[in-house]
Amino acid sequence: MGILKHCHILHRDISEANILVRRDNTGVHGVLIDFDYSIDITDEGYAVRTEGAGTRPFTSINNLEDNSTKRTALDDWESIIYILCWLGTFGWNRATQPSGSVSKMAIASWDDYDEMTNAEAKRRDIHSSRNFTGITKEFNPKIAGIRRLAKVIEGLRAVLIDSHNDPDMRGAIFDKNIIPEESDTDDFLEDEYIVHLDPFVERAKHWESISNSLLAKLETYATICKKRL
Repeated sequence: MGILKHCHILHRDISEANILVRRDNTGVHGVLIDFDYSIDITDEGYAVRTEGAGTRPFTSINNLEDNSTKRTALDDWESIIYILCWLGTFGWNRATQPSGSVSKMAIASWDDYDEMTNAEAKRRDIHSSRNFTGITKEFNPKIAGIRRLAKVIEGLRAVLIDSHNDPDMRGAIFDKNIIPEESDTDDFLEDEYIVHLDPFVERAKHWESISNSLLAKLETYATICKKRL
C-alpha cells in the first residue's frame, strides 16, 4: 500500500524471488524488489486493461485471464496470498521440501503453463473456505508453525473474497450464462439464465477499503508473530 500511495504504481510481479527478508537489531524486515513489470495507476487507484504479467504460480486471476477488469492493489494482494500458500506447501529450503508427487497436489495447477487453466484452478480454490482447504490441507507439516500460517492465509483470503455485505462481491466463481438478447420465448427456466457479475469486477470498485482491511489484518498477524520471534 505504501508503494501504491507514494509512487502510484502496481508492482504486478510479487513473487517469492522478489521479496527479500533481513533481520537486524530492530526486528525482521521485508523488501520488495524488481519493478520491471510495474505500471502507473490513475488518481482513482487503478490501471486499465494491460498485458499479462507476473510469475505463473503467483499471478492474479485478472492478469492470467487478460480480462478487462480494472487492475488495482487487490491484484497484488491476491499474489501475496498465493506466495504464502506456495511457501506453506514447498517451504523455503531443502529441509522443508514435500515428499511424494508434487504434480498430484492441488496447488500444482497454479503453475500450469496454460493461463486459462491456471486461472480456472485459482478461481475454484479461493472461491470458498471449503474449497481452500484443498490447498491448506497439503501444507507441509515439517514446516514449523505451519498451522498458524494456514490460519493467517485463510484470514487474508476471507477478507479478500468472503467478508462483504454485497453478495455480488463474494466468491471467485460466477455463472456466465445470460439471457440471449434475441430470445423471444418465455419457456425457459429463469434460474438458468440469471446474470451473475464477476466478483473480481465488483471488488475492484471498492479496492481501497478492502486493501485497508487486508493491511489491518496483516498488521495484526505481524504483531502476534513478532512476539514469537
